[in-house]
Amino acid sequence: MTEMSLPIAQAIDHLIIGVHDLDASTRTFRDQLGFHICGGGINPHSGTANRLVVLDNCYLELLAAQPNAEPRGFIADLLRHGHEGWVGFALATADPGRAAGVLRERGCTVDGPSVGRLTTTTGHDRSWQTVRLQSDQGSGLPFLIRHDQQGEERRRLLAGAAGLAPHALGARTVDSIIIAVRGLESGSDTYRDLFGLTSAGDRSEDTMLQADLLPLQLASGTRVILAAPKALDTGPVAKALAERGEGLFAVNLTVDDLPAAVRDLRMRGVGVRVDEPDGVLVAAQLHHAHTHGARIGLVPGTPDVLG
Repeated sequence: MTEMSLPIAQAIDHLIIGVHDLDASTRTFRDQLGFHICGGGINPHSGTANRLVVLDNCYLELLAAQPNAEPRGFIADLLRHGHEGWVGFALATADPGRAAGVLRERGCTVDGPSVGRLTTTTGHDRSWQTVRLQSDQGSGLPFLIRHDQQGEERRRLLAGAAGLAPHALGARTVDSIIIAVRGLESGSDTYRDLFGLTSAGDRSEDTMLQADLLPLQLASGTRVILAAPKALDTGPVAKALAERGEGLFAVNLTVDDLPAAVRDLRMRGVGVRVDEPDGVLVAAQLHHAHTHGARIGLVPGTPDVLG
């Protein structure tokens, strides 16, 4: 398959957690949750500051208002309403210019490609291009990004002066993400038509979430699971829709050793709910009160498989 025949979105690039206090959330994710925190800096144009968790196939971004600055954009709305947690995500595109053109052909109003750059004093300068749907059309939807540096060089530059290091939790990749939508059919049409996602299985029901699920997938193989509440006033997905609208709801990470990760988290005082059908541990959910509002699940994974 040539680059021009690829769907405009190939993989998850990064996932954003909005937090009130960047230093406090850094300590939580490092000391309690066992993530190596690195990179990041200050963005004066948006009035924000961030820190990064670099995984094998993408990265997590802790994003907060810059001290003594007025934040702008989606993070400002989140903080005004007192929320923390997942606030957005970016999908990797191979060609931002082509992606912008395709989205315009599909009836979207698009900003970009726009150039971004981070200049450092440590030799970790990096640059990228983004394509965003305008807010009246893209609320809750991802934006597209292409980093000018790729592969291990991109990961090295993302890590910055702190460098890359294993995560004590054993986290490796993003296995799947869950998107809260009001309807499976309309949500599926949007992600298929705009971003080129394809079917990854049949519709199912999740009794804990009180929602119907529909799995889609990116070209990379990472699953994007749409979740629509069975009733608009019942369950955590319905609550998320009422509070924040459609968008990123939960993220599932692969870890090297799931039982060890669960034991370690519990020893650190983190609430963990496990899924053990027939006595076999297959998944674990971290209590979002211990993750600054971000719903994070853990599943077994192999270190050499990228999502």
